[in-house]
Amino acid sequence: MPVEPKRMPFLQHFHELRKRLTVIAVVLFVLALVFYDATIFKFLMDIFLAPVRHYLPGGKLTVLGPFEQMTFRFKVAFMAALIVSMPVTLYEIFAFLTPALKPREKKWIFPTVLA
Repeated sequence: MPVEPKRMPFLQHFHELRKRLTVIAVVLFVLALVFYDATIFKFLMDIFLAPVRHYLPGGKLTVLGPFEQMTFRFKVAFMAALIVSMPVTLYEIFAFLTPALKPREKKWIFPTVLA
């Protein structure tokens, strides 16, 4: 006779979800701070601008607004953090969802994600 998995009360699901979302947010915030660093940001911009540098006037980006340079830098750092934190994000999502799946469904998660 198979052992039935432990059931959680409804509110405990919210606590579990909050814990997992907090981990995702902290990892994303820390990585965004790392990518906001001037040295790492310059490296990222060299990679991103390499294909289009010859189309830019003087080889540099043009700033049109007073806060555009700062917001652009934040957006690039945040997007890089999103890309790098994707394994942690996917792990936390699957760790939250897999207890609700049946064994047959769990078997198909990995091939489905890879497809």
